[in-house]
Amino acid sequence: MPVLVNNNINFIEKSASRITSGRFFYNLDNLYCGMKKLLAAMLLLVTLLQTPQTTAQTKPDSIYQKVDIKPQYTGSEKALENFITTQTKYPQEALNQKQEGIIEVEFVVSKNGNITDVTCATGKHPELCNEAKRVIAKMPQWIPAKVKDVAVAAKQKIAIGFKSYNKQITYVIIPDELTASNEVLYHQDIMEEKGDPNGVDSELLSKPKSQSDDDVLTFVEQMPEFNGDLYEYLNQNIIYPVIAKENKIEGRVTVQFNVEKDGSISNASILKKMGWGMDEETLRVINNIPNWKPGKQNGKTVRVRYTLPVSFKLK
Repeated sequence: MPVLVNNNINFIEKSASRITSGRFFYNLDNLYCGMKKLLAAMLLLVTLLQTPQTTAQTKPDSIYQKVDIKPQYTGSEKALENFITTQTKYPQEALNQKQEGIIEVEFVVSKNGNITDVTCATGKHPELCNEAKRVIAKMPQWIPAKVKDVAVAAKQKIAIGFKSYNKQITYVIIPDELTASNEVLYHQDIMEEKGDPNGVDSELLSKPKSQSDDDVLTFVEQMPEFNGDLYEYLNQNIIYPVIAKENKIEGRVTVQFNVEKDGSISNASILKKMGWGMDEETLRVINNIPNWKPGKQNGKTVRVRYTLPVSFKLK
C-alpha cells in the first residue's frame, strides 16, 4: 500500500507540472498577442497625431501671400518704429542731391522668423533704397506667419520715409487693404514675363488699372506735407476726451484722409480705433486742419491717401 501511495503522489506531481507548464505557455501566447495589439495601437496613435499636419496642406518651401496669422515684429509697433528711425541713416549723397520720398521695402519672414529676400517695391532713388534694405535686413527675428497653426514663410512690407530738408526718417504704416492692392501691381510684370516664380496665385491677380487724373494714390515721389509742424499743431488743437482722461486711457488712433490737389483734406476715416472719444476727437481736428502742400508724381500734382497715427498720452 505505501508503494501504491508513492506512485499516486508521483503521478499527481507530474500532472501538476504538466498543467503548470501548459499555463505558462498559454500566458506567453497571451502576452505576445497583447504586445502586438499595443504596438498596433501606438502606430495608430502616431498616424493620428500626424494627421493635422497633413490636413493643413502647407508647403514648407512656399512663400505665402495669404495667411491666417501675419508675421509680427518681436515687440510692440512702437518698438519697430523706434528700430527703424534709430537704425536708418540718411545717405550723404542723397542729402546732397536732395533726394527724398517713401521707400517701400518688401521682404520674406521665413518660417523660422529670419528676414530674407529684401527688395525695394517702390522708390526711384538707389541710395535711399539701399539704406532701407540694409536696415530691414538687420532686423531681429520676427514671429513667423501661420497657416492652420503651422509656421510658414510669408511676405511683409515696411515703408520708410526720407525728408531731406530736416534729415527726418519716419516709419510709415501700410494698412492691410492697401498692401494687398500694391502686391497686385508689383507682381504683375513677373506674372506676365516669368510665370509664377514667387508662388503668387494667378487667380488673385488682376491687370493694373491705368492711372487717371482723379485717382487717389498711396505712395508718390513727393508725399503731401503739412505747412508747419504737424505734431505741434495736433498737440495744440486736440482736446483730450474727458472720459478717457478720467479713466486714464492712453493709446494711438490711426486716421486716413485724402490730400486733394489743392491741399484740402477730404474723406477722413479711422483706420485703427481706440474708443473713449479719441476717434471722434481725431476726426474733428483732421477735418478742420489747414490745407497741406499737395503730393506730386512725375512732376504733376496728384491726389494722395495719407495715413497718420495720432497718439493720446496723459502728462
